Amino acid sequence: MKSACCDKRVIKINLNLEKIGHLRYSIDSKESLIKLKKVETKSVSQEFSVWTRIRVILCRLEDTTEYVNTLELRNQKYKRAAFDFYDFINNSCVIIDCVKEFAKIFTLETRTIEVATDVFNMIGDGSGNDGKFFKYIRSLTSAHPLKTSFHAAYHGENNEHSCYYVTWNSFLYENARDLSVFIYSTDENNEKETIGLKVSDFEKYLNKWICFIDEIIVAINNYSENKILELVSQRMKTPNEFGMYIEYLQYLKEEMNSRYNYDTEYAIDSLIKVFSVQITNSKNIPKFELYRNAIQYSVSFLHKRLQDMNGDDTTNTGILFPEPNTKTELYLEMARPFCMTSDVDKYRYNLEKLMYLSGERSVYSIMTARSLLDEMKDWLNGYVVFTNHESNEETIVLVHLAQYLDCLNHKSCINKNIPNSLKYRERLLLDDEMRELPVMNPERLC
Repeated sequence: MKSACCDKRVIKINLNLEKIGHLRYSIDSKESLIKLKKVETKSVSQEFSVWTRIRVILCRLEDTTEYVNTLELRNQKYKRAAFDFYDFINNSCVIIDCVKEFAKIFTLETRTIEVATDVFNMIGDGSGNDGKFFKYIRSLTSAHPLKTSFHAAYHGENNEHSCYYVTWNSFLYENARDLSVFIYSTDENNEKETIGLKVSDFEKYLNKWICFIDEIIVAINNYSENKILELVSQRMKTPNEFGMYIEYLQYLKEEMNSRYNYDTEYAIDSLIKVFSVQITNSKNIPKFELYRNAIQYSVSFLHKRLQDMNGDDTTNTGILFPEPNTKTELYLEMARPFCMTSDVDKYRYNLEKLMYLSGERSVYSIMTARSLLDEMKDWLNGYVVFTNHESNEETIVLVHLAQYLDCLNHKSCINKNIPNSLKYRERLLLDDEMRELPVMNPERLC
């Protein structure tokens, strides 16, 4: 930690931003688990997720600390009152409050910092400490300069202080006080007092709080590890324990929310449609069975990932042969199959508007989607029997089925990671085709 540096005029603050960067990394890397954390609130008798609050605290902590480091105190912009110091101490309070709130969320005790007296060395009547003195000075100089009455350690019982201004001192010799705080007291003598302050003391006090971030990071890691152990110990139900596969998918969606709080419900909902839709043309049924089998294969990896609470292992994602610089999961690919190396890529816009057939949509939106599907009807009929008169739900699933079959005919993530079996494919891949995909070990597709 560097001390506050100053030339003949300007005092600069140097707070440790690196620790806040480490805190952000810790939070971002544990995001899905932290989203599961609940706390109670006094105003409402219920628990709520702390994720939004954590994001707010982190952003304010980052921005405020960076801002404080840009301040140039005693820059002589104001000739009398030290308005730049008011700005500094108010934003310093925001930094401290942010760290305190993090500590509260992760049940850490910050009393050690507050009750110490080694920074300001101002114990008042003997009951004062660094925490009390900081609050007193902020109240006196900036927050409540007209009447500061809640700091008895420094103004005595049945008394209050008021501050008519704070000024920068002109003398610059070693160990001199940087500021003078001019006070009036309401005691019997109505005396005028002066307190001298050193900015380096406030900087030291702030960095104490920022150094406490190390303990917060440890607490975050401990919480995450304990939460993983807790969830791994809870056995998930298997598909065989449900009467219908749709019921299992609904259960899986609930488990995703309780274990990861991931925003991928759309994918499970999309897969559920494949198992709930009524197929009107019998020629499409065998192809749907292949698609459904492939979905169940991909979902088995999702089940394992949720049970193990490990999304990094490829055996838990189903992506045994990943694309370069791409992170995905097989069930996500199956929910919305797409192959950029095929002719379907020119219908990208048409496919984007397929969403107009889901939920409550206007007649115009549905007509737009149907019109765009007409443009790709020939392509669709290369894989499925499609008239564009099917129900909205069947139309969506038919398009996804065609996209799945298309992926199996080209170099794609799905083609590389779906087993080379007639359980999932209309035909087996030839050895030459398997070598061209390419994959590291073609035998693993069998």
